Amino acid sequence: MIELAPRLEKDVDYDTAWLYHATCTHDDKYNWRLLTKNEYYFDDRFKVGGYNGNAGVWYEDRITPYQWYCLPVRTK
Repeated sequence: MIELAPRLEKDVDYDTAWLYHATCTHDDKYNWRLLTKNEYYFDDRFKVGGYNGNAGVWYEDRITPYQWYCLPVRTK
């Protein structure tokens, strides 16, 4: 099961998303990470049009020139 941290309010590039995950502190927890590809594809919260109606979220190995939203997760 995964826990979600607050997402960034705007879509960002990969480097900014990675930095946000690496430095995220939420509820006194520091071990936030990017989604895995499997979490992205098999969890309905992250599908296209899913979380707050946005089209995409950054996940591991999804390195492109596009901008998507950034949502830190951690394994409970």
